Amino acid sequence: MAARCASRLGADVLLVEAKEAFGLKPCGEGVSSHCFETAELSPSSDVVIEKIRGFVVHAPDESKRVRLVSEGEVQGYIIDKRAFLKKMASWPKTVGQEL
Repeated sequence: MAARCASRLGADVLLVEAKEAFGLKPCGEGVSSHCFETAELSPSSDVVIEKIRGFVVHAPDESKRVRLVSEGEVQGYIIDKRAFLKKMASWPKTVGQEL
């Protein structure tokens, strides 16, 4: 997102990934619906595995928990993290593409 914003402001941007593949860091792969808005992506079927209406987040040492539940509304998604990151990295589709 930093590269996208800098590009929109007129900067010439080169983004280099440190790892050879996306999504190697362990992750629960749960994101809020706001995550897609921020990433400027739609929650498409190639990325979304499941829609969720609630979730519980646990601290690593299990000392604290945050629970969020909604009736009827989608609050978030379980995603294919590698597909999500690949889609993020493919923007813009071609070098020099106008925004």
